[in-house]
Amino acid sequence: MVCLPSLAHELIAHALADAAVSCPVLLNPGHTGGALHMAAIFGERGVDAPPIVEFSTLTYVARKPDAASVRITGAAGRVWAACLPGGDEALTLSRTLYQAAAPARDVIASSLANVNLVLEDFGYGLVPMLELARIGGVAAPYAAALVETASVLRGEDLRATGLTTERLGIAGLDRDGLLACVRGPA
Repeated sequence: MVCLPSLAHELIAHALADAAVSCPVLLNPGHTGGALHMAAIFGERGVDAPPIVEFSTLTYVARKPDAASVRITGAAGRVWAACLPGGDEALTLSRTLYQAAAPARDVIASSLANVNLVLEDFGYGLVPMLELARIGGVAAPYAAALVETASVLRGEDLRATGLTTERLGIAGLDRDGLLACVRGPA
């Protein structure tokens, strides 16, 4: 289980790919595009991705008040869980571990259910949502304006450094190609 902010997923994915991990991987949370991103990194390394499931958000409400402790103040009543094709083993395991995990149709549905748009989630939340909207032919001018604003405030082009279609491994796909990628052949 990877229970870290999405900003840490890339380093974890590289380490798991280098170790040729084949056991199921649970991204808790997966945020937006987490399973796609992890599978793409495995692919870049020439390693078959293990079964990967992502949760739409963290299963716990937790804060780290100091270096030596974590305070858990609640548990999610429901999170959406989805896997990439071939990841059914990971989805079944995640639902056994977390009864609050409700199956989503695919990782697009679980990703779009992520509404935790704090500052770290602009590049790893809104940017991939904008990429998915573009593939789907949906204009999202307000989300684009938010990303532009955050980019100016951070002094960083989040559209370039966030989870782009290239980093998600879905560059060049149209709507049907994306759906085939996340649902498997029809």
